[in-house]
Amino acid sequence: MKGLKIFGTAILGIWTAAGAQTVVPNAGMEEWNNLVVYEEPKSWATPNALVAALGLKVVEKSTDAVGGQYAAKLTSAFLPTFNVTVPGAMSTGTLDVSNPNNPTFRGGFKLNSPDAVAVIGHYKYLPVGNDSCMIYAIKTRWNIAAAKRDTVAVSYFTSGAKTSYTFFVAPFVVLMPGVTADSANIIVSSSADVTSAQPGSVLFLDNIDFTNNVGIADLSSDIRLPALITHQQPACITIPEAFRSGLLQVISTTGQLILQQELDPQHSTVTVEALKPGFYFVLLKDAMEGRAVVMRWISY
Repeated sequence: MKGLKIFGTAILGIWTAAGAQTVVPNAGMEEWNNLVVYEEPKSWATPNALVAALGLKVVEKSTDAVGGQYAAKLTSAFLPTFNVTVPGAMSTGTLDVSNPNNPTFRGGFKLNSPDAVAVIGHYKYLPVGNDSCMIYAIKTRWNIAAAKRDTVAVSYFTSGAKTSYTFFVAPFVVLMPGVTADSANIIVSSSADVTSAQPGSVLFLDNIDFTNNVGIADLSSDIRLPALITHQQPACITIPEAFRSGLLQVISTTGQLILQQELDPQHSTVTVEALKPGFYFVLLKDAMEGRAVVMRWISY
């Protein structure tokens, strides 16, 4: 890695009164399809079909909801036959099992309103050990000339234990400024890292949606942007004082959590090891998760 450059920055003051623009199908988790052996949230795909033969369900309907009758309950489960732990996961796309060793959620839903600035919702998380949950969203556009789908913007949220329902906001980071998205996909998992998923971790999710009405506070008086020391390995990030009791995350555009670190008020810098060439984005949250700084980076 020659270095890291800041490629774009957004500073958000998040308010739980942020208004939603309902574009996500079955956002309130109220509609469920009865498939006899298990139920599926309407307009969402889950791994239930793959694990039902083993007598397991990793996504279920729950009456423990924020609003309405139902919420989704996602549970990471151990499969002794294969000696693996499968996260409770669901997506507004479809589950591609053409490669049994790497099932993947693809596709998504048509995006009639492409201007959403964040993903919002309510969640409750009861992890086992150091497990963490993940909510990942992507906005895309079909590239006619290249005959492929381009990633226009990404949103990523991860969390540890929350014993009661908590409101979250995950801002979109724009990767292709000026390009209008035509589709979107949301992926939710009870274990953010599949390789270290812990059986029994449970995520409740309700009222997940997109919003184009997030309050933006003027933080210029009490925050300064992190500075990078480029052309060095590793890179040193200077943390603004307002965030030194918070959390730092480095995420790839595919939703992989590269680094997650709780910050120390006594230290003003964090070292980030060399990254492979490509796009990344970084999220700084304050201790109360009331505001966030999002940066889009490129490694070259």
